[in-house]
Amino acid sequence: MQRDLDRMEQQADRNLMKFNKGKCKVLHLGNHPVHQYMLGATQLEGSFAEKDLGIMVDTKYNIMTVGQKNENVQTRSIQNLEINEQTIKRTNIQNEDDTPG
Repeated sequence: MQRDLDRMEQQADRNLMKFNKGKCKVLHLGNHPVHQYMLGATQLEGSFAEKDLGIMVDTKYNIMTVGQKNENVQTRSIQNLEINEQTIKRTNIQNEDDTPG
């Protein structure tokens, strides 16, 4: 993940864009070790729960809806979250396979 953050920052620099590093946080999912991530020279703060698309997710994959007005939006948000969760799990497995040892 650190490599991805470095690449994002490099791309932003090339495009003369800046991250609001104060708003960037890391949500560690599952029982993975807690790593410290950097965005440039700034250490990113950790978070125990985050809200995206009206869905609150915590570090144990607990999903809570927050003020949803439209059931279809809620369903799509949960489906997107599940797809993202599967992608994260596959990425973690691939990263473990790439680790020398």
